[in-house]
Amino acid sequence: GKSYSVPQAPYTMDKAQKQALCDFIRSVKSPDGFASNIATHITIDGCNLQGLKAHDCHILLQRILPVAIRIMHKDIYEALAELGKFFQQLCSKTLKVDVLHRMKTEIPIILCKLEKIFPPFFFNVMLHLAVHLPHEALLRGPVLKAKDSRKQLKYPHKTSSRCYIALAYAVVRWANFFMVIS
Repeated sequence: GKSYSVPQAPYTMDKAQKQALCDFIRSVKSPDGFASNIATHITIDGCNLQGLKAHDCHILLQRILPVAIRIMHKDIYEALAELGKFFQQLCSKTLKVDVLHRMKTEIPIILCKLEKIFPPFFFNVMLHLAVHLPHEALLRGPVLKAKDSRKQLKYPHKTSSRCYIALAYAVVRWANFFMVIS
């Protein structure tokens, strides 16, 4: 009889691509104080990222992954680069109201692009949180305010640190997803 095989999903990487991604992440050097050494967070077998702090995830999604995944299909690269740009603008020191209004309309489109690429089990409440972050930034202001540091420690649920939680969750999930799927 005839046999059929299911084609690979566009987000899958072969062994050489996975190795290239891991090698690229290991080779990234950053200035002192900018980020920790992300290479130390890749497991020995090279298939997982562990122990990343929120700031490391911030740097990974906004600066490293958009460059590292250029080997992937154009749709995947563009969607993840747009997500990185979204978080980069959202977590900047100064926010412009018109940019935040534009971001409110762009984030559902970015998430829809990602939903077209990745399987449904990948999406959950944490990734949906990104839809609400521009509105929260309009109400509260920039994520990092020096005078809020004591408030953030005392009332973490009332701050925009949710931006970092959502970002950290998204980055680790995507990075591990790319490295594990073959």
